[in-house]
Amino acid sequence: MQSKDPVSKSVSFRPPDGGSQNKDGDSAQPTESQDSFLTWKGSSESVLKYNVRCLCILGVWSLTRSRLYYLLSGTAFLLGVMHIVVAIFGSYLYRDNMEEMTLIVANMFVVCAGVTKLVIFVVYRNNYRQLVTVTDGLTDRQRSYCQGDPALKSILEDSERLAVRLTLFVPAYIATLSVVWVPMPLIAYNERRLPFVQLPFVNEVSASTYALLYVMQTVPSLLFFNVGFAVDAFFASVMIHAATQLRILFHRIKDLRLDGRGTLKLLSGDRHDIMYGELCTCIQLHQQLVRYLSFIGKVMDPIAMTQVVFSVLIACTTLFQANYSADTNTAFRCLAFLPTPGTQVFLYCWGAHNLMEQSAAVSEAAYSCSWVEASRRFKRALCLLMCRAQRPLVLTAGGLLQINRPTFISLLKASYSYYTLLGRVNNR
Repeated sequence: MQSKDPVSKSVSFRPPDGGSQNKDGDSAQPTESQDSFLTWKGSSESVLKYNVRCLCILGVWSLTRSRLYYLLSGTAFLLGVMHIVVAIFGSYLYRDNMEEMTLIVANMFVVCAGVTKLVIFVVYRNNYRQLVTVTDGLTDRQRSYCQGDPALKSILEDSERLAVRLTLFVPAYIATLSVVWVPMPLIAYNERRLPFVQLPFVNEVSASTYALLYVMQTVPSLLFFNVGFAVDAFFASVMIHAATQLRILFHRIKDLRLDGRGTLKLLSGDRHDIMYGELCTCIQLHQQLVRYLSFIGKVMDPIAMTQVVFSVLIACTTLFQANYSADTNTAFRCLAFLPTPGTQVFLYCWGAHNLMEQSAAVSEAAYSCSWVEASRRFKRALCLLMCRAQRPLVLTAGGLLQINRPTFISLLKASYSYYTLLGRVNNR
């Protein structure tokens, strides 16, 4: 991908020695063309290894060249489609019963969101592999610089721990909800009940057929609940690492000074040239990060839009069930599940808003460095960096909706509005 940044087009920022390698030991361009991790073992060096491996287990991300893996993805897709068809049939059967229908529809939306994300990931798998490769390359480049600064090293390590904890939180959270959702129909009722879609002939079939129907409703629901949430955690982790790159760049620019880091190690060179060379390295890195963030927005756009739409629908139907259901057990299950759609869309809004703030902070860092005592070419290059960094970084969902914290509040209000509408329809 070539940058469309006029700053990068107008000036070629190179250190004064004219070398093609920057001070971090890497070339100015990220290795976007490198092949992705193709094996489970090969992913062990990635900062996103837990995300990639979790998606691999769920049939979303292939860590092998074998075509048999796509059989797993295809089987999961068919299970999801069958579940959606059964849910549509159940919605038709209970079209006059708002309580039963909203329970069925809420579950169907969860599965639909997971199936949609699975299809997008499989179709555009090369883009997501490239995203992991570039993320690892940028992180490794910054890590080599941070080794000499305990404060920056701590920032990098804290972000990696946060991403890992977030990734591991997802299966733990889903397992907790499963304890509430899966066995409840078997425990709380004296009659045969299915977990989501109540079929009229369930009391007439044999025990083995009932068990099969129970499993066939439970497995796709849990599978695609995991798929949807794991994909959200993947992008949240990517945004955490991207924000960390911007934060480290902020400190690198802020610390630019004639007697700063790096100048004492190279006393034989001109101090102004050394300071300018460090600025060139920061500008090259910033240009990389701008292209990287643009790529994140491109590949995340359809996934984010999918989650925004389904989160609003799931939240309003689940809230309706929790408030209006005459069945205490169903109301309790829905109440336990209610934070989930909001949490999923919050991951995108929180991550994108953090990126926006860190991107804007780069311009502030330029004001904080020792530019007064620097050379004219340093000041000229710094002005170009400030102009570029002042452009707001905005990630969108579907190219229509900006993803940030105010958007999250707006989506909560929209969900409540739809819930109110359902309540009025139910009371007629």
